[in-house]
Amino acid sequence: MRLQQASTFRQVAQLPDYLFGRYMPDVDHRTAGEVLSHPAFATVRRSYVVGTMANYEFARFPGNIQPAAYRTIAIGVLVCLWSASDPVDRTTWPTVARFKQLASAFSLAGTRQIDDFIGRLVRTGDIVLDRVATDGRVRLLRPTDKLLTWDRQTLKSYYDVLQALYPEPGYGPAVACDLTFQRAHRKGALVVFPAIGKFLHWNVDLLPFHQMYQGCHILMVLTDLALADPGKPIRERDLTHLRDSFGVSRSHIRNILQAAETADLLVQSKQDRQGFTPTPRGLTAVDIFIANTLACHDLTDRLALTEMEQDAGLL
Repeated sequence: MRLQQASTFRQVAQLPDYLFGRYMPDVDHRTAGEVLSHPAFATVRRSYVVGTMANYEFARFPGNIQPAAYRTIAIGVLVCLWSASDPVDRTTWPTVARFKQLASAFSLAGTRQIDDFIGRLVRTGDIVLDRVATDGRVRLLRPTDKLLTWDRQTLKSYYDVLQALYPEPGYGPAVACDLTFQRAHRKGALVVFPAIGKFLHWNVDLLPFHQMYQGCHILMVLTDLALADPGKPIRERDLTHLRDSFGVSRSHIRNILQAAETADLLVQSKQDRQGFTPTPRGLTAVDIFIANTLACHDLTDRLALTEMEQDAGLL
């Protein structure tokens, strides 16, 4: 166990050693434990919630539909497959079958849900189904400029947080929404999928909320509100703005709050029985998710830069 730097809610907490392990041992990248132990983590946590959540609002998310973990992962898989594809190598083509195989490997959705989401993205102009001239039975998934623009902006929101934590050498291409970087990043991210699947399932306290529309996002927003005014209970009405921005109902928000209370992630306030306060367990679950996400993006940044150097003939 290792000691974590002081934060708003807990002065010192012990982090399990596995958080300091690299997702890819042969790549020198920031680990989740390093991110959590950074003295500025408590400060940038709010930037993470505010900056990244904006991309998952109902009006901005691809398909104009409520995000769920499987939908976010499906978009990532789609862009990654397209980025890594080689027209002359059939085994790399972003076929519907290959996409569904990778997307379903995270065990967060069934085949029918993934099929429905593909159809939705086609109807909203986020992806195109191309037929192969030499084999009309094969359909290839191609992201449109609309989806790729959203993807770059979403990547930038994560790297803006990393830039604040680690300004040297920084994350210049990602923050600048560089097109070449995006393709190299998404190509390299294919090999990181197993690590993403592991940290999602290891964080068992949040796992049920990944399968609820905006579940984890609502918990993160609630955590941000609690951080902004420590000691003040969060009431359901404090989350009213999420109904429009996240495209969810009042009853859905209430269900998430009740599920979080049952899981000991939230507790009713003693001074305000209608208010909730995040528990240490709930705060830790959110912090670990954020740290793992940032660590994965640090890893994929390094993979992307290596890919770009190889393409430029510098390695």
